[in-house]
Amino acid sequence: MNNYHIYEEIGRGKYSVVYKGRKKKSIEYMAVKSLEKSRRNKVLNEVKIFHSLNHPNIMRFYNWYETRNHLWVIFEYCPGGDLQTLIEQDKKLPEQLVKSFSKDLAAGLQYLHSKGIIYCDLKPSNILLNEFGQLKICDFGLSRRIIDMITADEGKETVKKGSPCYMAPELFQDDGVYSFQADFWALGCVMYELATGKPPFVSKSFQDLVDQILNQEVQKVSGFSNEFNDLIEKLLQKNPIKRITWDSLILHPFWSGLQKLQQTDIPQQPHFDQWLANYNKQIGALTSQQQQYQVLQNQQNPSSQTPKNVNVMRLSLNIQKNLKKELSDQYVVVTKDVELNNRNQTINMGGRDDEEDEEQDYENNNGYNIQNAEEDNKRNIDIDSQFHSKQPVDTPIHDARNKNQYNQNQVANAGLSQNLVPVNELFTHLSDNAVKPIIGNKEIEKTATESFKKEQLPFQCFMADEVQQGIESPSIETHFENIFNSLVQAHTDKFNILCYFETIVQNSQVANRLINSAFMNLLLKLLKTVKQTQTKIKIGSILGLLIRHATVIDNELSQQGIPQILIETVKIEKSEKVKRRCMAALGEYLFYGATQMDEDPTNSCWQIQGFVLQFLIKVLKSENEDELVKYYACKTIENITAQSVETGQQFANPETCLAMAGLYLSSTNEGLKQSAMISLQHMTMLNNSLTDVVLNSLGKVQGIKDILRDGSNRVQQALLTITNLQILISETELTQSLLNDLQFIESITHLLDNQSLVVRGKVILTIFLIIKVNTKALVLLAQTKFFTALEKISRDSQTYVQQCFANLKLHLEEMIGIILQVILDEVTRISRGEVANNNNTSAYYQQNQEYSSVVPTLTGNLQYLQVLLQYANCNQLNQSLFQLNYLQTLFQLLNFAKDLQTEVKSVLINLYEVLLTNTKAVHQNSDYFLNNVVPKLLEQLKAQIDQSNKENKNTDMKFNYLKLLNDILSPFFNADTNGSSQINRMHDYFTKAFVNELLVQLLIPSESEQVQMMALKLFNLLVESQPKHYINIIKQNMIIGNIIQQFTLNPSRITLKLIAKVTQCSTLQEISSYKIAQESVKLFTNHIAKQQDSAEDLVDIFLNITTKLVGGLNLDKPILNDQRVDNIYDYLLQAYDIGFSLLNSIDFSLSEKIGMFIIHIIYLYGKQDSHKIFKQDYILSIIQTINQYHMVNTMMRRNTRVLNWIIQLIPQARDLKESIIFALDRLKNTDDSKISVNISEIKIALSK
Repeated sequence: MNNYHIYEEIGRGKYSVVYKGRKKKSIEYMAVKSLEKSRRNKVLNEVKIFHSLNHPNIMRFYNWYETRNHLWVIFEYCPGGDLQTLIEQDKKLPEQLVKSFSKDLAAGLQYLHSKGIIYCDLKPSNILLNEFGQLKICDFGLSRRIIDMITADEGKETVKKGSPCYMAPELFQDDGVYSFQADFWALGCVMYELATGKPPFVSKSFQDLVDQILNQEVQKVSGFSNEFNDLIEKLLQKNPIKRITWDSLILHPFWSGLQKLQQTDIPQQPHFDQWLANYNKQIGALTSQQQQYQVLQNQQNPSSQTPKNVNVMRLSLNIQKNLKKELSDQYVVVTKDVELNNRNQTINMGGRDDEEDEEQDYENNNGYNIQNAEEDNKRNIDIDSQFHSKQPVDTPIHDARNKNQYNQNQVANAGLSQNLVPVNELFTHLSDNAVKPIIGNKEIEKTATESFKKEQLPFQCFMADEVQQGIESPSIETHFENIFNSLVQAHTDKFNILCYFETIVQNSQVANRLINSAFMNLLLKLLKTVKQTQTKIKIGSILGLLIRHATVIDNELSQQGIPQILIETVKIEKSEKVKRRCMAALGEYLFYGATQMDEDPTNSCWQIQGFVLQFLIKVLKSENEDELVKYYACKTIENITAQSVETGQQFANPETCLAMAGLYLSSTNEGLKQSAMISLQHMTMLNNSLTDVVLNSLGKVQGIKDILRDGSNRVQQALLTITNLQILISETELTQSLLNDLQFIESITHLLDNQSLVVRGKVILTIFLIIKVNTKALVLLAQTKFFTALEKISRDSQTYVQQCFANLKLHLEEMIGIILQVILDEVTRISRGEVANNNNTSAYYQQNQEYSSVVPTLTGNLQYLQVLLQYANCNQLNQSLFQLNYLQTLFQLLNFAKDLQTEVKSVLINLYEVLLTNTKAVHQNSDYFLNNVVPKLLEQLKAQIDQSNKENKNTDMKFNYLKLLNDILSPFFNADTNGSSQINRMHDYFTKAFVNELLVQLLIPSESEQVQMMALKLFNLLVESQPKHYINIIKQNMIIGNIIQQFTLNPSRITLKLIAKVTQCSTLQEISSYKIAQESVKLFTNHIAKQQDSAEDLVDIFLNITTKLVGGLNLDKPILNDQRVDNIYDYLLQAYDIGFSLLNSIDFSLSEKIGMFIIHIIYLYGKQDSHKIFKQDYILSIIQTINQYHMVNTMMRRNTRVLNWIIQLIPQARDLKESIIFALDRLKNTDDSKISVNISEIKIALSK
């Protein structure tokens, strides 16, 4: 990557950032994509496909690199952006442009298909435009080669990724495969979107979207031709067999008027042919009655011809499970449907791979439902009331307060939109209370599945689905009796029987039937009596699975002493595996009981007894206990406290918290540590007073910082919730330490860039609470990367993060008025001679010597100026400072400038400068800035000049005030506002208050160079707006001598511009008296030699002089001056000589002016003194330029015009006739009329 310069960010995806780049030592720009290393497989797939492609409608791939932290891919740079942005901006495109774009896409797809590549992900966001409006297909991460699909393992379920809005109907089938036909469907969707502004099928509900794609017909696009609508209909045929083919697509009449695509060989698709064969077998397997029904359905609804083996529920679950796996530590709540965030969202509908956990989430099983809305309300936090009464409480917040007590009036008064989600509803995220199974949880322990020996079973065995489907049949009832009797008998192979039994109980219908039968008594008895370890392990597993999968358990089961038996087994058993299964089974039993208690608190039979609680705590504390046994115990408490308020409160006590904290700190098992921290979070939510106990036991402030730095995302998420609760409700010493600890604040801000969306959201809430509790924390935040990070946070695509950010941003905006008043009160005290209160000086300044050496150190409440400076530099907050009452307070501080220390004034000026960069906001407040701020700044400037005359200091402040005046006035004077009454009044004011009174004092030799330059810059701003007015004034006031002196001693860009205006507004006699023209020629010579960029200003000076000499003649045609030019102007010939080297300048403004200057000289000297102005080198220079830049019309117009003047008016120039004719022949095909006229006149002159 050392071969590339990296510039600004031009795009961002979920896992990647795209930058504009340039190859070093070249002007070749490229797109440089940086990806996380987790995307390695996607990148390799993309590179494998991309590297051999070469087509005008396929984005060009250059190279890829791997560095320590990232993967880098180098692509063709397409400055036109993506097609999605174009559609969002223009909504609907005209048919001719749709046709042109569609042709590009079809050409690109045809090329890919001819290479045996199925694109698989055609959508507007994957289509870029180059600078010529040509479409380029990009991003081949999901593309597939037919050869790879043929050689894939047969029968292995493929990963099926894509954007559902653009996916063909057959892809939603379990066995659906990508094909050329699927790309045709996507092409139809994109064409439809180009014409209408949206895809043909759109919904935020995945299930609804699939239903539309399978069953709804596409509406015709009104206002578009029949040919367009016909092609769309053929592309969007729901049956892929009937969808258009390449032969028909190429010949379709829609392409009329465009060059048709060429026929090309398209390879076969064996994988798609196999899919068709299977499909035909499915149709053939239908009964005659089913076939008749299918025919009737097809007649009534042609779209139903697509096979309907689409299980939308299964697809939804697959999508969510894949998302859950992809996000790793970030929990995903599984629901029946999937909400689609946007139409470009990529999803993975493929099933599990070989290594994926086969466990089912609790949503579909024994009481393991995601926390419902009512439960959510119980755990809501009333933020505002906490700030009015911040006392530790013994009862949990969700019990101590009514539901949803957020102050809605305050929301309305703050001017919030109704879409703002109150903080109390964001305090916990759905994933905070998500749970996973206890038994069979492979995150805790991966267990091998023992297979049974079918031939050794003493009864006929059934498959699990056969048992489930026939659960009510006599044969399955008899089968259960046979299993029961076999287990009762003394000499049967109970282990083999139990291995089989385990395979059929993992279903809710079967579990409900067996758990409420004699089987449970038998299994409990066997657990106590059998001797074989492997049999005991299997019994413990079956007990747990029955309880986990059962949804209805009779109360009588609670009377069978299950907890006692399982606990006793754990205590006395030596086998760790037996203890683990029994602990897991106990956990499932306790969790089910906890859910029953929440449904009916009076049903005491399911209440967890004290000895069970003590047993679990003892296991957590034990140093000798097996770690996985502890894990199962911890997971039990985690699940109960997550989902049950009634039973969870039994665990929400200091003893359990201390045990959990100790387990977190002592364990090396990351999964166990995570479970322990999540349990602590749940317990503190149930009993808010426990936060202090928990955080102190975790190591107080240092421990919190360490965990936030090193913990997993899920651990960070849980700890942030606990910390937020501590900040909210507690005023203990620990809370105060957190609020004032710089390193804690810094560790929090670092998490704003965390990969977990929930962590990012929680951190935002942490900062919100910190500021809400302790306004002074803003001073600390101002010295971190917090305000810089706000810009990135504002672009976060995650809804939860944006909801949290909206609250934080609103609060930060509400703080502006408070901060301003605090600062104003402080400077008022200082102006009265009172000693500022420095006790509040941030510890940051005392700790961070590196910072204080760079930024002025402020004390007391003046530190809030640094906070406002950060506001001003932050795009998300800058605009909020431009409320009129805020501006009035901000610039009111200028009244106290004389009483403030230099460091304070420096920060204040810096703040003003940053504010004034927002020219749009300054314009919107023009009356205030022009009528109030400008006079105040001039007043302060005058005071500084008066003071410096006495004390010979304050140079910096004079410079600052002059710069602020420049910054304010530039947008107004540079805009087309001349003639407005407001600007005219401002000119009158500045004539009197600045030019007549202050300018001469600012240009005295003893003044610093930087002040003089800034004063001249301000004056030049005025002159550019009304040159004659101001030049006449400085002549009258004799200030022009000071300006000329500046020009002579320090010829800066500003002085050159001013001198150019002086020559423009002066007579030739005045210019001669100023003696500035000769000096300008010397400067011109030096500047050209040094290739400096101020040559144009000097050319302006020369052109002003020659324009006056020419007398205002219109020199469209070559003519000569009849009168000899006075020799005093011969100094211009030196500039003329140098000027030819600038005719080929790519700065067209400069070269146009130099061309006009040369023509003026030829006119003035061509008749009387032609020998002074002709050299063959001039002609040769022009010829060289024509040969080199003959394709650049602007440059050719200028050079052929100058050449025409020379050839026609200086006869000796015609000696180079052949070279000139040869060069002009390069321009014979020009379409520029002016160039053609010049060439024609030159050739006529040469022929004479």
